[in-house]
Amino acid sequence: MADSASREDLIALENARVASIELAPGEHTRWHHHSRLTENIFCLLGPIDVETDTGSQRLQTGERCQLEPLKRHRLINPNPQTSRYLLVQNGAYDFIT
Repeated sequence: MADSASREDLIALENARVASIELAPGEHTRWHHHSRLTENIFCLLGPIDVETDTGSQRLQTGERCQLEPLKRHRLINPNPQTSRYLLVQNGAYDFIT
């Protein structure tokens, strides 16, 4: 399953975005990167796997990671239950696949 995540935008400004995103069991986002923004991913209900071109990291509830501009990545729910994360983006938004 890909890219049908449930998303609730909490803040959407020119240089900052915050969203609550749920991933169904086995669901993942598309591979992508951002040219001008830093992403902070806060795991609210885990686990959530953060894959990059250089490896992967499993976030458990309460953990976070930061992805710098140009870092290609995707997020995966490896769990048989729904996972949820808070996405905080700082910088001008773009989504490059």
